[in-house]
Amino acid sequence: MRYFPPSASTVGDPPRRAEVHIAGGRRISLKVFADDFEDIARGMIRDRFLMGVFEVDDPDQVMERAILIPTNRIDCVVDLDE
Repeated sequence: MRYFPPSASTVGDPPRRAEVHIAGGRRISLKVFADDFEDIARGMIRDRFLMGVFEVDDPDQVMERAILIPTNRIDCVVDLDE
């Protein structure tokens, strides 16, 4: 599943992997379509959300799901590709 949020680059670069720490202690690993980590930050400032794709662990469900996380729920984002 290829998912491109409005602010993402569509030149065919592989997605960046990021770990998102959400308020309440939960962590989600996402594939975010962005050129670099700074592009992720600029998108969050401009759009007020982080959009990406995460893998579902349940084998009965579709393997990937798109997710949108409002920035006010995000404690921090860790770049897993650096």
